[in-house]
Amino acid sequence: MTYRALDEAAIIATGERLAARIRERFPESGLSKVAGELVDVARESSRHIAEARRPHWPIRIATGVVIASMLSVVVGIALTAPAPASRIELFPLLQIVESAINDVIFLGVAVFFLVSVETRLKRNKALHALHQLRSLAHVIDMHQLTKDPEQLLSPERGTVSSPKRTLDRFELGRYLDYCT
Repeated sequence: MTYRALDEAAIIATGERLAARIRERFPESGLSKVAGELVDVARESSRHIAEARRPHWPIRIATGVVIASMLSVVVGIALTAPAPASRIELFPLLQIVESAINDVIFLGVAVFFLVSVETRLKRNKALHALHQLRSLAHVIDMHQLTKDPEQLLSPERGTVSSPKRTLDRFELGRYLDYCT
C-alpha cells in the first residue's frame, strides 16, 4: 500500500460514513448539511480528476495546426528569400541575424503558450475546485464558533445576542470531533 496518492473511492466512502454519523447524532444541524455537501464535492472532484487526466483533443489538434502553420510560414519565407549578394557587409548581416534571433524567440514563446493552454485550463478548473473545498472548510469553522468547550467550565455569561447553547459535554465533544 502506498501513501503517496489518495484513493478517491476511500475518501468518498469515509465522507459518506462521517455524514451518516453526523446525521444520526445531529439530524437538524447545519453541520449535517455541510457534511452532505462535502460528500457531493468529493464525488464531483472524482469526476473532475478523471476529466483532467484525459487529453483534450480539440485543444491539442488546434495547437498542432497552429504550430504547423507557423512553421510552414517560416519555411516558406526562408525558401522564397532572395539569395544574398556575392559580397555581404557586416552591419546588414548583423541586422539580419538579430532579426532572425528575435523571430526564433517570439516563435518559441508562441509555441510554449500554445502547448501550455490545455494545462492552464485544467489548472484553472482544479483551482476552482480547491476554492470550493476551502469555502467548505470555512463554513465548518463557522459552525465551531459557538461550540467553545470553555462554556462548560465557566458559568454562563451570555448576552441577549449570545447563541443558545444546547449541547452537553458529550455532544459538544462529538460535534467538535466531527468538525475536525
